[in-house]
Amino acid sequence: MNHNTPARPGAFSDIGASDPSYSNSRTWVSPRIREKDEWKRINDGIHAMNLNHSDHSPFVPKSFEEYLQHKAEFLNDRKREMQAKWQERYLAATAIDKRVAPALDGNSLNDGRSAVLAMETVWCPWDEPSDSHPRAPWPHKEEMREEGDERHTSQFGRFLALPRNPGNETVTYKQRSPVKQHYMDRVWEIPNPEDFGEWVEEEEMEGLLGESLLRELDR
Repeated sequence: MNHNTPARPGAFSDIGASDPSYSNSRTWVSPRIREKDEWKRINDGIHAMNLNHSDHSPFVPKSFEEYLQHKAEFLNDRKREMQAKWQERYLAATAIDKRVAPALDGNSLNDGRSAVLAMETVWCPWDEPSDSHPRAPWPHKEEMREEGDERHTSQFGRFLALPRNPGNETVTYKQRSPVKQHYMDRVWEIPNPEDFGEWVEEEEMEGLLGESLLRELDR
């Protein structure tokens, strides 16, 4: 231990910090007597570490009264530190504005476009049906079964029923034309040949993919 290093404030509150060991007999001991016993152990530690000279830290208590004053100031510092931390946490928590404003500040666009990308879509509360784009009714159960279970059985995968123009309920759903979907509402479209680029003849594939890969594909 470097004897020239000043002891930190409160360091002597840690020496012999454990409570005095008294017998199990319920003998009452005054707090002052307990403090004196604690000071005796701390003072013994101060002498053992050779910290009782005047050239060491000024925080080293020289008497029982200085020890009590030192301990009281240390506990007050700890209390103020904890209060400051709790105050900081409280101010940080209360500083957050928890109010939630309505989307678009409550304004309604009424143009049938999305609030984010400004694209036409049926998935907005201000969408209004028109003659060119009517509101599609809920699909018939036969169509949902065909697009669901029957497609799954044929290993094509389930698919959502297409939105169709409203019509007479006696007319089968296949005779009602689908509603033209907005660009943003289109999902899982059937690709066009142009989406795949130019076709490549089989004899040209060997140079592009390699003979070994073609053999694996032919298995």
